[in-house]
Amino acid sequence: MFPEKAKWIMPPAFADAVPVEPDPKDSPAEYQNRHFRFTGPVTVDDPDGITVSISADDYYVLTINDTYVCQGPAPSYLFRYAWNRKDISAYLVKGENRIAVDVFSQGLYNRVWESADMRCGLLAEITKGDTVLAATDESWLCAEDPRYLGKSHTGYH
Repeated sequence: MFPEKAKWIMPPAFADAVPVEPDPKDSPAEYQNRHFRFTGPVTVDDPDGITVSISADDYYVLTINDTYVCQGPAPSYLFRYAWNRKDISAYLVKGENRIAVDVFSQGLYNRVWESADMRCGLLAEITKGDTVLAATDESWLCAEDPRYLGKSHTGYH
């Protein structure tokens, strides 16, 4: 089942970007090599049996309580984002937990990601059975990591 309560959230830097259909032209430089960290808390009474369903445009790394959990998503088409589902019980503690997702937008045309389309965002939902414990929405915080701006490129440049 695809996440039902989660909303696609995007960094403020992409709020005014007008998505384009990908082609071999690069997106403008201000949309290239952008790294963002989205954070949101989840409080659990019992960490057993909790899963995350997650996707991002272009790429994500998920950490919980500062521990690496997974990365993805699998490359996919714009009209059908791939997403991952993973049991995260082993990474959670009883009480409040810190969820952090680093999202990378390459912004260049390449054979793996549809990245020259000026899109960047995250979708995540944490559930226990049929109960949604946390879902991406406007309450999640977003900060940019500027260390990669103006650095080397990966892709057809």
